[in-house]
Amino acid sequence: MAAKTVKSQKFGGTGGISHDDISIITNAQNFSGIIASINKVDIISVSALCADTIQSVQFTYNVEVLGLLYTFQGNKYGSGNTVIISPPGGVVRGISGRYRSFFGSYVISNLVFQFDTTNYTCGSTFNPDDIDFDLPVGIIFGSSGDLVDSLGSYVFVDPGQLAATVTSSITTTVFPSSSDVISPNSDNFATTRSKSSIIVALSLTTGILGSCFLVAMGIFLWKKFHPRANAAPPLANN
Repeated sequence: MAAKTVKSQKFGGTGGISHDDISIITNAQNFSGIIASINKVDIISVSALCADTIQSVQFTYNVEVLGLLYTFQGNKYGSGNTVIISPPGGVVRGISGRYRSFFGSYVISNLVFQFDTTNYTCGSTFNPDDIDFDLPVGIIFGSSGDLVDSLGSYVFVDPGQLAATVTSSITTTVFPSSSDVISPNSDNFATTRSKSSIIVALSLTTGILGSCFLVAMGIFLWKKFHPRANAAPPLANN
């Protein structure tokens, strides 16, 4: 069954020219409409040029379509010659990073690529102004100029897993419909108000009668278990 595509948030700044690697795949010769048949996507290679920021980064993908694997090289984000920083035969399992303001513009300052046996870190060391992010592994999109300004990803999710995730996160809030709301100017409002007044009056009457009954029962029980003392006997005649 073909996977469903979910687009992540784009992390970083707003500068640069936008690119996305998914267009390279969908625009490939004889791959028209292939997005609907993709089963799985793996990032099998990462090339980058790292300094105080991410100067450039490029990804290579294995795309599984109907049981067959196709390899695609994505766009180069940023400028400068990249070098491969991933282990041979490795597959990216996780991507995290940081971005921060750099001469007035937000750019990607650090990326960490998690492989099966090791992590590869690219970019600057920790800066207190950095903003952390986790990027889902998928087909990358983003924007760049001289540096890498932002990154996001298209994630391919099994339809059953996607449905379970969406269902588990749904919160249902029930609001009254317009037919349930009574206008103060309507006849129904006056009838409802009258009924409410009668109910309140009956409730008060019932409460008063109940209190009287309890008082009467208390007096009766007190008299029953506390009889009046006998009167003093008359004085004897001399």
